[in-house]
Amino acid sequence: MKRFYFNHEVLPPLATAWGLCRYGRFLNDYRDDWDEEIGYRQIYIVSCRIDHDGAVESENPAAFLIAAQELLLKHLQQRGEVLGHIEECVRNINDRAAEHADTERIDERPMDIYMVILQGLQTMIASVEREGIAFWTTGDERDREMLLHRISRSALSPEDPEYLLPPHVRHREDESRTRIGQQKQELSRYRDAGWMVDPFGLNCPE
Repeated sequence: MKRFYFNHEVLPPLATAWGLCRYGRFLNDYRDDWDEEIGYRQIYIVSCRIDHDGAVESENPAAFLIAAQELLLKHLQQRGEVLGHIEECVRNINDRAAEHADTERIDERPMDIYMVILQGLQTMIASVEREGIAFWTTGDERDREMLLHRISRSALSPEDPEYLLPPHVRHREDESRTRIGQQKQELSRYRDAGWMVDPFGLNCPE
């Protein structure tokens, strides 16, 4: 049976069923104010990765704490609407499951799901505050072992040959390299076309 593993905690998979709550409706549809360093978009990114199956994920602990606490606040402040969203989503999923074999039915009651998510958020917050890290995965015991192994290796000194970057750091470094490369390719076309000037001002057009 699959479980959700967060740091050294074990939780039911429904603890990550944030999508049923439609939190974006209470979070400006995940659009940030222009000057926010950690804002709604960060919550959206965490929400997209929280239920990944069979892959170890992580996040900066402060960023995760802000995201989880903001979701917990909305879970409590908007209790009635959140419950309504859960009920609607469960009904839609079960209607689809009745017609499509590839859709798994949800048998838990909306209130039970609400409480599992509530407990899960509180457990994750307490774990981050206690351990100072935010790593997770969903799967079986082998996935849990992989998670603990990744936590252990990411805690080593960067000079240690066994050290591994936390997944969120590696993802962002990979994305940065890809985007920088794509931008350079695009810019090279303008340079080849003579649209760019010498950055030191030596060959600027009159």
